[in-house]
Amino acid sequence: MQLARMTAVLGGVLALGLAASAATAQDTAAAPTTITITLSEFKFAPTEIDLDHGQAYVLHIVNDGKKSHDLRADAFFRSVTLASDSAGAVKNGAVELTEG
Repeated sequence: MQLARMTAVLGGVLALGLAASAATAQDTAAAPTTITITLSEFKFAPTEIDLDHGQAYVLHIVNDGKKSHDLRADAFFRSVTLASDSAGAVKNGAVELTEG
């Protein structure tokens, strides 16, 4: 399975590279699509994302809140393959970010 590139945990910003499914050799030549997810007190935006089978993505997760926050998505993280440099950022189906 080919994976998107990822990583940067800088304060409350994290970029996660993932593949929604197995990618073909042709798919891997295309640049990953970046999706920004913003976390804040008791909400996140967008509330729903649509991913295409075989497309590589970079989830750019930003904590815009004044406290630490996490993005918990157990089923989601079990169904995608993370880039090797991104895998360590997901623990027990969640990504945690400090304020800012």
